[in-house]
Amino acid sequence: MNPPLRVGIGVSADSGWAGDGHVPAVQGLAGLELAAVPASNQEKADAAAKAFAVMAAFANSAELIHDRDIDLVVVCVRVPDHRELVMAAIAAGKHVYCESPLGKSMAESEEMALPHRLQESERPLVSRHEPILQPRRLATSSCPAQLAGC
Repeated sequence: MNPPLRVGIGVSADSGWAGDGHVPAVQGLAGLELAAVPASNQEKADAAAKAFAVMAAFANSAELIHDRDIDLVVVCVRVPDHRELVMAAIAAGKHVYCESPLGKSMAESEEMALPHRLQESERPLVSRHEPILQPRRLATSSCPAQLAGC
């Protein structure tokens, strides 16, 4: 059996969609391990790590994205901030799951999808309900089983 994909999700210890939706989903799926959380500062990251029983806490998303132990970055911030995180995670060679919508516009969504397509990466970029990515996601035969049906 393959080792689990190690997932990093930006999440607040107090409230928010990530803690209410993404964290329970990752913790409930076989083949995924919630491995790290970033926040806007170390104190908030440490609180989130404690709240969700996670070992690694980062003072910002860039630290999480560049951590060698993280396989999958879940982007669940405000839409205007998606591009920066998605592009950094793609450049770092990570699997990326971005909540919908991927970008502020179709043009921005296409821009984010293009580097992934050019790399012909084995690391899928998945965005739920994002029409531009549906053909790419379905055509990615190397998509890990843990992400099937996203």
